Amino acid sequence: MKAREDSILSDLKTLRAPEPVEPRDAPAKVATPEDRLKLLEAEINSLRSRLQSETVRRQLVEEACENERRRRKHAEDLLDDARRESSVPIVVPAMMDAFERLAQLTGETLMSASEQEPSSAKVW
Repeated sequence: MKAREDSILSDLKTLRAPEPVEPRDAPAKVATPEDRLKLLEAEINSLRSRLQSETVRRQLVEEACENERRRRKHAEDLLDDARRESSVPIVVPAMMDAFERLAQLTGETLMSASEQEPSSAKVW
């Protein structure tokens, strides 16, 4: 029985699962219902804490992902602008810089305008 328990705990560590709430040395049966209630309340508090930290972590990852999407879109827009303008042989480096700056200002203006609008609920 002890070997099986050690094997399961080893598998949980390999999978990076959280530590069990009850210590390994705890008796199999809880003496009173009050003790059982305390153990369950401790487990609930532990789960709530883990949920809170995972929620915060998820929000941070979603923000980073959205920022990366904006950066990618901006880079793609610049590349598209450059491709359109480079097909015409009259583009000189100064004009290219001006087009890039104009695209950047337009993008910033559109982003600030969209951030000021009331946000609607996102459906994922």
